Amino acid sequence: MYYNIHILVFFLINLFGFSNTDTANLQNNLPVNNLFTDSVKESEEASNKAFTGPNDTVFKIAFRDLALAREKQDRSEEVRLLQIISSQYQNLANYQKALDYALKSLKLSEELYSETGNNNKEKKESYHQVIASLLLRIATIHLDINDNEKSFHYCRNALKIYKEQENDIGIANSLNNLAVCYLDNNEYNKALECLNRALDIYKSKEEWKKIPTVQNNIAQIYAVHYKDYDKAMDVFIEALKASKKADNMHLYLLIEGNIGELYLDKKEYDKALVYVNKNLGKSQEMKLAKNILLNYERLYRIFYMKNDLESSYKYLKMYTDLKDSIFNEEKVMKISEIQAGYEMEKYEKEMKMKTMELKVKNLELNMKHEQTSRLNIILISGIIFVLVLSLLFYLLIRYRELKKRNILQHDLDRYMLLALNKQMNPHFISNSLNSLHCSILENNERATSKYLSKFSRLMRMTLENSRQRFIKLKDEIRALELYLDLESLRFKEDFEYEILTDNSIFDVMIPAFLLQPFVENAVWHGLKHKEEKGRVIIEFNKVMKADREVLICKIEDNGIGRKKAMEIKKHDEQSSVSLGTKITEKRIDLINKLYNMNINVKYTDMEDGSGNATGTRVEVIIPVIEDVV
Repeated sequence: MYYNIHILVFFLINLFGFSNTDTANLQNNLPVNNLFTDSVKESEEASNKAFTGPNDTVFKIAFRDLALAREKQDRSEEVRLLQIISSQYQNLANYQKALDYALKSLKLSEELYSETGNNNKEKKESYHQVIASLLLRIATIHLDINDNEKSFHYCRNALKIYKEQENDIGIANSLNNLAVCYLDNNEYNKALECLNRALDIYKSKEEWKKIPTVQNNIAQIYAVHYKDYDKAMDVFIEALKASKKADNMHLYLLIEGNIGELYLDKKEYDKALVYVNKNLGKSQEMKLAKNILLNYERLYRIFYMKNDLESSYKYLKMYTDLKDSIFNEEKVMKISEIQAGYEMEKYEKEMKMKTMELKVKNLELNMKHEQTSRLNIILISGIIFVLVLSLLFYLLIRYRELKKRNILQHDLDRYMLLALNKQMNPHFISNSLNSLHCSILENNERATSKYLSKFSRLMRMTLENSRQRFIKLKDEIRALELYLDLESLRFKEDFEYEILTDNSIFDVMIPAFLLQPFVENAVWHGLKHKEEKGRVIIEFNKVMKADREVLICKIEDNGIGRKKAMEIKKHDEQSSVSLGTKITEKRIDLINKLYNMNINVKYTDMEDGSGNATGTRVEVIIPVIEDVV
């Protein structure tokens, strides 16, 4: 019984599928980078020849491109080239080196897979598929060195990945390879189960080129191990039809020869003779020496069993002569393979030398890079030092500014308190209470109530405004009205006042207690010593000045004028009368520094045509501000 066992051959030459086309397709998961070859054509030829047999040219191209890929740090290309080199060593039966390069390719593929983010799903899956294909390659190598346990391990890992990817063809390929492992362990039921599952998948996917190979292997198990010749014959016939449909003549001849072998086992020699002669004629047409040799051996056995010794001897001699011829050819091929292996070893050493030179070159470049990096570090450190120094200088200046601002704020608060004290000075309060007392003695209830109401409102407003550095203009006007009403009642209505403004500017913010001292001066120093009835006019206007809005406050009286008031002051025992104006001027100076406002005060002595004093006008110019800090 000499069936042409095709399972192992199928397993070895079809690592990524059942044909060179399938192999090339899966290889494209890692695209060929044609920058690493002399031409596109050379790269394609190298890839096509890589998995078909030992080839010195392919090996040289692969090692050359591998060095270039490593130099350019193209790890995807490196994975592909390591697979090609592993395949070449496996074809030369140098299984240890084939395993070394396959494991290097696997390790690099796993690194690329783990480094690829989940956002690039397509690329990540392609790396996963390459890992599965490499696991199958490593499984075949372990099978070659009779390490069946490890072969099982790698096959199952590949099957797990293909199941995760829901890659049915990959699953079927893995099942075929597992079947070989089970056959090697004499576990025929499990092998048959794997092959049937693979066959079902190929049929569902209409993979016609792969179906006959699996059917042929299933038939062989039935014939060789179960002796179920009828079942084997049925499957062989299906496989023969499938191989013809797939237009695979080599496989067709292999299955046809196996059918002849099966008839020989069944002792149906005439039927066996028909199939073997047909197979021999087609094999001779295609010049397939090994097929011809198998058919000579079959004819020798058929005629021997039919007691036709002359014909049996004839085919035995033809078998022996052809076998010697094939042996000589194989011997020459083996010598060529040994020579190719030697050339590969030599070229590999040369590439290692070049790689070492490249590493030395890279080391020199790295040293230069480190020197440049040191200079950059020194330069960056210098820049950082200057920046830190500048920051410290800025913080120091900022600290001084804040300190100065705090001092100014403190002084402003102090002078604001003095302004409050001046506004609520004892003389004003005492005189107001005396006027109230007189009104009570005169039994003038209405005037008393009115006076007391205005006085209390003024006190309350003064205290409320003292809590704020800036107040609205309408609040300042209301306080001035109350103050002037009280002074007018106290002076027996010897003067009148008028406040002119526009409602649209009521919400303009001005410093608290800023205007009252000027109004007080107009009453006490301008009108107090005037014999005729006095008058105070206060006017507010918002205008544009030097591209900026300002509030102009005019306080005008028809009093005795500043010159005569100064003369009276010299003889006045109350030397602190002008203290309010001085406090206000100091406050204005502090506000200008603290808020950058530039408040100005302008005095105008009014005269008639003869040069006699007719009063005083004070203009307080306040910039309009949007926000108050």
